[in-house]
Amino acid sequence: MPDEQMAEIALRANDQRGDSLVLSYRVPKDLRGLVREGQLVWAPLRRRKVQGVVLSIAEVSPTNDLREVAGLGDPAATITGAGVALARWVAETYRAPLYEALSLLLPPGVGQEASVTWQSTQAGFQADLGALPERERAILYYLRRHGETSERDLRHELRGSDAELREAYGFLAERGYLSPGAALSAPRARPRIERLAQLSIDRHEVAAALASLQRAPRQQAALKWMVEQSAYSAPNQGTTELPNQGMNECSAARAEYELAGWQALPVGEIYRGAQVNVSVLRQLEARGLLVLSTREVRRDPLSGEGVSPDSPPPLTTAQRDAYERIAASLDALTDPDGEQVTRSPSHPVTRSMVFLLHGVTGSGKTEVYLRSIARAMRLGKQALVLVPEIALTAQLVRRFAARFPGQLAVLHSGLSLGERYDEWRRLRNGTARLAIGSRSAVCAAT
Repeated sequence: MPDEQMAEIALRANDQRGDSLVLSYRVPKDLRGLVREGQLVWAPLRRRKVQGVVLSIAEVSPTNDLREVAGLGDPAATITGAGVALARWVAETYRAPLYEALSLLLPPGVGQEASVTWQSTQAGFQADLGALPERERAILYYLRRHGETSERDLRHELRGSDAELREAYGFLAERGYLSPGAALSAPRARPRIERLAQLSIDRHEVAAALASLQRAPRQQAALKWMVEQSAYSAPNQGTTELPNQGMNECSAARAEYELAGWQALPVGEIYRGAQVNVSVLRQLEARGLLVLSTREVRRDPLSGEGVSPDSPPPLTTAQRDAYERIAASLDALTDPDGEQVTRSPSHPVTRSMVFLLHGVTGSGKTEVYLRSIARAMRLGKQALVLVPEIALTAQLVRRFAARFPGQLAVLHSGLSLGERYDEWRRLRNGTARLAIGSRSAVCAAT
């Protein structure tokens, strides 16, 4: 009976024809349940590790013929089953490498590379350098002095071609003088984490706490500055729960927390305002006067825009006629019974209808889009608004942001990598249910 799992993985590596390598790997026991379709993983390929996306998982009989999946990539970097199918279609239709098509659907900036490293062993430190050939002697001498080094850096420092240097590495490794390793490049995008400090004493205890710090003037200055800057509100009755580390922006209850009534302050502001450093805050934490924590901070493309929420205006007769047809079709898509639903005697609808709005500029087409999107979102669906170029995105963003405050994700190449990464994750976790952008937004997470 099958009791092992095999993963088919599209690798971030091409064969001689330029197509993505798709290989099978055994899923180790500690990764079962974590490795799933669409997951970004690390897999061994010859002497190195490469990233890849899992295409499928199958139960197989035990075998020793397959190498094991080396580990997970970014846990948030997953592609839905529909996304994997879309990437396959793109790769087949446009003769593109499969991994490149899949990478369009991954969070921006999560791509990493693993480079081979070498370091001297204990035997290498004790070896007689004079007894080695010139190139091997130079490699071992360098690694003795500098420690573990990637092949890329060794290539810059030492003479010889890649083939010659690798032959020398193999010579030294066979004699036990070197051991191989791997170094991962840092992802270009990751969540922005803000460190916070929050007072953990009641307001009536402040005077005593300041008096106890007479012999620690820097701690006293930091505490006094925090008291002056922090807003205080009486805590609710009952037990106050301490903040969790790594707070997630998706939970408003955790993103804005209070401890003993004091507002949490970014430590950077405390450093500048009180002229102290992190060691002073840690000393105050050790005294039980404050709590240090972290939370994730969104990089908001719309910050500073000052968009005020608006209300839908009355529809014209033509707008209402178009909207009712679209709304009827949306409702039909959510109705489990039958292939046809009648919303009104004049508007029978079928599933999967496509609509084209005719109208000159200023005729009110955008309001129909807004109403239709609102209807779709009320039905628990997401929406995607594509614009032909980035220049038009800004014109529409303010209007959509006013109608759907806090639910809009903006996606286009004019954003920073960190902003695109955060917007992708908001769409994936459901914080944002509407995406607007240029053509690349069609690959937005869903």
